[in-house]
Amino acid sequence: MSIFWYMINFYSKRSKINGECAHCKRYNTSPAWCQTCDPQKTAQGWASGNTNIDDFIKEIQLKTTEYENMIEWIPFNKFDIFQKNGDEFLANWLDGIRIVSGKTQSREPYIIDLKILYSSQNTMDPLDEFMNYVKNDQHKVYGLTKNTTTNECMLVFDKFHSKRNYNNGDCEHCNRDNTSPAWCQTCDPQKTVEGWTSGNKNIDDCIKEFQLNSIAYESVIEWIPFNRLENIQKISDDKFGNVFQATWLDGKRLILKYNKRSRSPSYMVELKGLFDSRKSLKEFTNQIEIESDVTKIYGITQLTTTGEYLMVYERAINNYGNDYFASKRHYWNGKCTNCSRFNTSTNWCQSCDPFIKTRSGNKDIDDCIKEFQLNATEHKKAIEWIPFENLNVINEIGKGGFGTVYLANWQQDISHSTKVALKTLPRSKKSSSDFLIEFKSHVHCRISGSRLEIYGLTQNTETKEYMMVIQYANKGDLHNYLKLNFEELTWEDKLSLLINISKDLIKIHKAEYIHCDLHCGNILQHKEESWLGSLKSYVADLGLSRKNEDGVLKKGIYGIMPYIAPEVLLGQKYTPAADIYSFGVIMAEMTTGIRPFYERSFDTKLAIGISCGKRPEFALRTPNCYIELAKSCMHLDSQKRPTAETIYNKLSEWHNFVKESNETYELDEFVESDEYDEPDEFNNPNEYDKSDEVNESNKPDEYDKSDKSNEKLQIISEFMAADRIIPELSIILREHPDIVYASRFINTHDIAQYYKEISDQFNLKDEIASASNNIEIPNDAVNQ
Repeated sequence: MSIFWYMINFYSKRSKINGECAHCKRYNTSPAWCQTCDPQKTAQGWASGNTNIDDFIKEIQLKTTEYENMIEWIPFNKFDIFQKNGDEFLANWLDGIRIVSGKTQSREPYIIDLKILYSSQNTMDPLDEFMNYVKNDQHKVYGLTKNTTTNECMLVFDKFHSKRNYNNGDCEHCNRDNTSPAWCQTCDPQKTVEGWTSGNKNIDDCIKEFQLNSIAYESVIEWIPFNRLENIQKISDDKFGNVFQATWLDGKRLILKYNKRSRSPSYMVELKGLFDSRKSLKEFTNQIEIESDVTKIYGITQLTTTGEYLMVYERAINNYGNDYFASKRHYWNGKCTNCSRFNTSTNWCQSCDPFIKTRSGNKDIDDCIKEFQLNATEHKKAIEWIPFENLNVINEIGKGGFGTVYLANWQQDISHSTKVALKTLPRSKKSSSDFLIEFKSHVHCRISGSRLEIYGLTQNTETKEYMMVIQYANKGDLHNYLKLNFEELTWEDKLSLLINISKDLIKIHKAEYIHCDLHCGNILQHKEESWLGSLKSYVADLGLSRKNEDGVLKKGIYGIMPYIAPEVLLGQKYTPAADIYSFGVIMAEMTTGIRPFYERSFDTKLAIGISCGKRPEFALRTPNCYIELAKSCMHLDSQKRPTAETIYNKLSEWHNFVKESNETYELDEFVESDEYDEPDEFNNPNEYDKSDEVNESNKPDEYDKSDKSNEKLQIISEFMAADRIIPELSIILREHPDIVYASRFINTHDIAQYYKEISDQFNLKDEIASASNNIEIPNDAVNQ
């Protein structure tokens, strides 16, 4: 825009209280600033030596509406640098910041931050980088300068301007307002890291990393010399780790009135061992972050007698009644036998129990258990090391491709025992880190809300094999339960079980895991022994599960072929949508009680069939809405499959309809009316058919989509019709041979190669890619 545009009359802004402009003699537009004259004067009489920078800064200056907000070019000789931190510097700006005193402009020397603009090092225009800082409300930008020695452009700013507050007091180093009470985030972290050492570089670096990121005086973690601790007493046995209580002579940091820093001398603290002082910086940092979620950490010290490094914590309880978990303690939780206070949840004291559990003697396992114990907020979510002598193995109850499962009694004390399941971890003899992957997957998902209880780990004293101790499901796996109880299971029961499974799947995906081996053999059934107890399903066996980012496959996978998503069979990565496909297969199996593709060999030909649209059969008179949902789960395009939450909501809706059906008189009238369409005699789609998907355009015209009442009654009537035919299906199931399925290696590389060959040979590629119709696969390619 032209200069004339900037010099227009700002009549509406002019006020007597702003003072008089020395140039045009009119009232200023803001205190001590005339927007007509002052920007013009400021933009004159200086140069950076770079035309682009000059034009850029002058354009900003011409738009400036207040004296104190002027951005300028600042010669480098106007700075007295006194501190360096990486690519940032603290400097005294000799001319200083602009301030308004009454109606008068003035300047005052000021401590500012300088930051190297990296774009200037790469012969690139630094102005874009500069503008990013100008637009950031967290900073106060004063201008640009250039290091005359290195030729680097530098930003002149106050990094923590938005946090500075008059009420926090003045920084004694830079004289600016502090960023929090008695603490300047620019200066104090730098001062805190100076003048001490632990003698261990990893620990020094760890403490300094926390100190440099400290945002408050009271939260600083520090090195505490051992001679500043007195009255040291060990308060736990060695096998629990060295735990002491002591008097810290200097005491914790306090802020008194008027933002005065102080200490609480002779303060009682606890000392707990760092399990391995040879840990890396990252491991130290992770441990401190984990434990700081549990209690307040003041610093680290070192026992002069043994050389052991110890964390200095807030004492769980002291003479003044300080208690980090006081708000969680209630009389109805019972009393902790260790500290005699009320527990933080039923039979669980969060300050004591994580540190008083038996250990395995294996460092990897103990660290793993300790990590989860410190995150446990209640007793039932706390895992532990369980001595094998406390377990009385009864008998083998299951065996699969990845371990054997035993039933056992867990004797927790003289009067209390619990039936549990012990799952062997086959790789545990070779490496503790390998089998811990499965264990951690289970526990992470349990913490996120999945419902199968994980009690801990144990080790068979004879075979030396590690075993996972989990909840015993007294009704076995889903397939066997269907086989034995099919005639008694109503559709209300089936929907309830599927709701349980989808709920666990939601939690697994929420924890950012993918199950990767979901089938009826990995879904456990349990029913409480009381007469009110309901049947529940639990997703188990996370041995093949993986984090979302770890979903890439190499040459093959382990699993049961009929349950594996077609894209995975063709070598693509696992995603949560692959679990949804498996859920759709389980939905089909739930209707028949028969394992999918029982009559076929699990070979490359079946894999090609699945990849081209072949799907399991559904039982006679399975409700249409149910088939539509199952087929959408098994959609060839993984992007079109529903989420676990969508499935859960739909199943819950149907379950509520069916549950209410016994209380409504409308149903019988509806069934007798002409509006009710009896389901087809058979509903056994053998191939994937896009026309059967959930698609509003495929519904009959006479079906009134807007009539929710009729839709509800239609759904109820179809489920009731499906219930009536269960006895006939049970006869078929009893006469059907059962087959044991187990996860095994599948060479996806070979399947993908064969798939490509037949796609090219029989011109199926475009048809398969679109998946718009049933795909007729030539017998020469795949024998049906």
